[in-house]
Amino acid sequence: MNNPQAECVPNLTAELQDSVDTFKKAAKDLSDDFRSDFPQEPPSTLYHYTTDVGLYRIFESGSLWLSDIFFLNDPSELRHGISLAVAVLKDLGVGSHPNGELLEDAIEGLLGRGVTITGHYFSCSFSRNGNDLDQWRAYADDGRGYSIGFDGNSIDKAFYNVRDKSDLSHPSSFALTYDDQKLIEIFRKLIRLIKPIAGMGSFDRMELKYFQQIAMELARRIIFFSAHFKHPAYDNEKEYRLLEMIPMRNNSKIKLRPKAHELIKYREFNWRELGVIPIKIIIGPAADQEKAFNFAEKCIQGYPGTSIEIAGSGIPYKSKLPWPLKSPSATDKLPMP
Repeated sequence: MNNPQAECVPNLTAELQDSVDTFKKAAKDLSDDFRSDFPQEPPSTLYHYTTDVGLYRIFESGSLWLSDIFFLNDPSELRHGISLAVAVLKDLGVGSHPNGELLEDAIEGLLGRGVTITGHYFSCSFSRNGNDLDQWRAYADDGRGYSIGFDGNSIDKAFYNVRDKSDLSHPSSFALTYDDQKLIEIFRKLIRLIKPIAGMGSFDRMELKYFQQIAMELARRIIFFSAHFKHPAYDNEKEYRLLEMIPMRNNSKIKLRPKAHELIKYREFNWRELGVIPIKIIIGPAADQEKAFNFAEKCIQGYPGTSIEIAGSGIPYKSKLPWPLKSPSATDKLPMP
């Protein structure tokens, strides 16, 4: 399937092509209005949770990884938004229009197994809260890892500046929103844009391509909006996300890494090249504090002359066991009867 952002599908009538272009503009205007509601400045400090191996790799390379958004730690967070869009699609009755069922099927196909052909989407997550118990457990080796604090303005500016214009990439950064009703209302506005044009196609080859263009553009916008939201239950994460969208035809600088018997696409973001230095490292509450402190000190040895604070979490960590187990010392042993 061709990329509708790059070229017009051949053989479309002027009326159909005008309909596609009108929809694209209206969908873009809706996205721009949505983004204008976000604060223009990032939080003063942004934290990235990671493991001990991740800490070493991040400091050794001076880079963070932006991973394929469909293979995040919890891909259900994106699927949650997409499922809301499918529900709205059915609720608004697009399929009841003449030939609307064809368009509805095309959209659902792209939002299902076909979602990965709409483009490349890469994401790196931060948090405004660098010492959150749930995030220690979920993203930092069950509390044995670290959170790395960056100056928010510096890391945000570096992300926009490091992008290679030849990549045709579209970088953005934003705080996530935890409001299902707001997302549903956005999807209602977006999907209402296609209702007047749902009956314009028929089953001939030319107009099937017309439906493909409409479906592809709508699917991209649905993914765009879904990437800005999480279920309200995750509100404690206070997530701030770097997102990069790249056309499917562009595979430059996309790398692969193994994970759970799969190869995950990712892009490197080298913050050190632009002079960004982390300002703080927090040690997870379940880590051996002395060993973890020494390890962190060794990781930052490649940054002489910089002041990177290393501190403990201070959160009392509840073990999964009912009480901590330890090997008895000589003084712990009971006297023989």
